[in-house]
Amino acid sequence: MTCANEQAHELAAARAECTRQGAELQATRRELGAAQAAAAAMQQQLNLQRFKHELLVDLWAMRVLDNEELGSRLEQQRLLPRLLAAGSQAGLALQQGEAALLPRLAAAAAQADAAAALRSFRSSAAACSSTLAESLRNELEYEKQNYEQPEELAAGPPAGFTLTESKGDTLMSLSKDHRGERVMVDVMVNDQPEEELVEDESGALDADVGAVFTVTVSKGSKSLVFECKSDGQYFVVQHVALEPTSGDVEESAYTGPVYEELDEELQKHFEDYLAERGVNAELGSYLLPLIHDKEQREYMQWLDEVQRFVQ
Repeated sequence: MTCANEQAHELAAARAECTRQGAELQATRRELGAAQAAAAAMQQQLNLQRFKHELLVDLWAMRVLDNEELGSRLEQQRLLPRLLAAGSQAGLALQQGEAALLPRLAAAAAQADAAAALRSFRSSAAACSSTLAESLRNELEYEKQNYEQPEELAAGPPAGFTLTESKGDTLMSLSKDHRGERVMVDVMVNDQPEEELVEDESGALDADVGAVFTVTVSKGSKSLVFECKSDGQYFVVQHVALEPTSGDVEESAYTGPVYEELDEELQKHFEDYLAERGVNAELGSYLLPLIHDKEQREYMQWLDEVQRFVQ
């Protein structure tokens, strides 16, 4: 239901979104590069501290060996291992500190990666939601601009009937009173059959379009329920059942004969019975555009509500 201009607009919007996401990716890469540079600088600092420590140990050892006030060479040899051991312990402490620091650096880098990925995901999700909302708005605008109420509905329901419907509900009812009876015509948009292609006498394929509906004639505690179908010119009865007006029907209850197997004259009398109550070809010609119009209006309402939800 979209046109070339709308497709071009959507393509331009998609290109702009790709450019924006590319800029965000570059920013994320710069952040990761800075984190890696900081980690490298800290590693260099640790190496320098280790070198200074090793040099200090060497100087201490040299001073011990050169200092004449410390006594004999034996005493110097006794102190030297202690100094070297102390230096080794200090070096071990430094290595342990480095070992403890490196996981922290790795964790920080991982957190930076995760944060960047999360920002990228959120950005992509927001972009998808924005693109979806825009597509829905465009579709809704297109449908509104091209919507026209069918001419057959301008005059309202056939004489005597009152139409009842609710937004968001696909059930529509036409009702009237007839000599102490209550006549209800119920049609469900969702229960309509799909169009089928049938071959006519010339071999051409035509769409078999029809509206299915239920007619209920209620009187007292009983109701006569007709299942009908109309192609807009003719209507046919497909089934007849006598049920309690309350609607409580047992599963094992007899639901009536196969209608097509009834005597043709009896079938005609049933049709006359319905025609006397206003269920005729005129009603069928009203129901078809009514169903299509209702479906279109509900579709536009659906587009509006979904785009409000995702924006």
